[in-house]
Amino acid sequence: MTVRKPLRKGRVRIDLFGAPRIERGGVSIAPDTRKALALVAYLAVTKRAQARDRLAALLWPEADAERARGALRRTLSSLRTALGGEHLVTDGHRVALDEDVDCDVTRFRALAAEGRLGEAAEAYAGDFLAGFSLRGEALEFEEWQLAEADALRRELSGVLERLAQQDADPERAIAAAKRWVAIDPLHEPAHRALMRLYARAGDRSAALRQYRECARQLDRELGVSPLPETVALRGAIEQGELEPAPRPPATGVHERVGDLYTLHGDYPEAIASYQAALAESTPAARPAIAHKLADVHHGSRRSAIIARRCATTTMSLDGRGSPPTGAWPRTGAATPRARPVSRRRRSAWPSVRTTTAHSRRPTTCSASFAETRRTSSGASRSPSASATPKPASRR
Repeated sequence: MTVRKPLRKGRVRIDLFGAPRIERGGVSIAPDTRKALALVAYLAVTKRAQARDRLAALLWPEADAERARGALRRTLSSLRTALGGEHLVTDGHRVALDEDVDCDVTRFRALAAEGRLGEAAEAYAGDFLAGFSLRGEALEFEEWQLAEADALRRELSGVLERLAQQDADPERAIAAAKRWVAIDPLHEPAHRALMRLYARAGDRSAALRQYRECARQLDRELGVSPLPETVALRGAIEQGELEPAPRPPATGVHERVGDLYTLHGDYPEAIASYQAALAESTPAARPAIAHKLADVHHGSRRSAIIARRCATTTMSLDGRGSPPTGAWPRTGAATPRARPVSRRRRSAWPSVRTTTAHSRRPTTCSASFAETRRTSSGASRSPSASATPKPASRR
C-alpha cells in the first residue's frame, strides 16, 4: 500500500477549545467549507486513521455512497491545499493527520494525565468547538461534538477539583474552585469546596455568601434546598469551625426492621434483615443479633410444625382421610349433610363449638391438637389401667 505523505515545511496547530482555528507556521488557515473544518477536528481528536466510507457517511449522510465519496475527495483536495500539501496522510481507503500536528485537546488530556494540573487548566481555553455547527446537515457529527464537549467539561471539572484541594496557594485554589462552580452552578461539592477555601483564608462572610448563592441557584433551577452536608458546613462556618462534627453512622436499621418483621410473624423477611444487620454490625453487637436470628429460625420451624399438625389432625377428624377435593362452597350455598356418627365416637369429641361448612364436627387447631394428644395418650395406656377400679371386698 502506497501512502501519500509529503515533506513537512511548517508545524500545524489546531485549536478546538473555543472557536476552532488552524495555524500553519504561525499563519492562520481558513478552510473553504465548514465540513472541511469538521473533518480536521474529527481527525485531530480521534487521533487515528479513519476509513473513507466512515467519513463520507459521517459528513454527508443525505447523499448516496458515490456522491458522498466524491464530496470527501473534493474536501480533502481543498484541505491539502490549505495545509500546504503536508500533514494530511491519505491512501485509497483511509485518512489521517500527521503525528506532528499540535492539537490543544490532545495537549490538555496529556497534561491532566501527567498531573500538571495548572497547565492543563490553562490549555482549556473554552468549550469544545464553541459556536461551531454544521446546521443540521450531519446529525451524527453533531451528536459526537456534543458528547465530546460534555466529556471534556467533566475532565476539566476533575482537574479543577484536584487543584482546589491540592494547591498550596490559597488564591490559586480559590480561583480553581470558582471556575469549578462556574462550569456547573448546581454542583454542590464545588460550592462546598469554595466555602471551605474561603473559611480557611479567614473570609467567613464570603463563605456564607457562597452558601446563599448555592441555595439561590438550587431553588431557582431545581426548586430544592441544599443537601444536609452543605447545611452542616454552613453551620460549622457560622460557629467558627472549618468542618462540621462527624455524624454517627446510621447503624441498627436492619436490626429494627427485623424486629418489626418478627412482631408481625414474617419470619423469612426477618431472617433476611437480621443477616444484613450482622454484616454491618460491630463485633460487640453481633452476639445479640445472632441470638435474635436463632430465635427467628426456631420460631419459623415451630410455626411450620404446628401448621402441619393442624392440617393433619383436621383431615383425620373429617372422617374421610383426606380433605375435600372440590371447591369450598360459597356463602349461602347448600351445606352437605353430615354423616351420622355413633354415640361413642361423639362422646370422644372435645367440647368446642366451632364448625365448618362441610362438617358439623369441631375443626379448630386447638381442638384438633387436643384430640390428637388425648388419642395418643389413651393408646399408650394398658386396658387394665383404663378400666374402672372395683371396690375392695369385705372379708
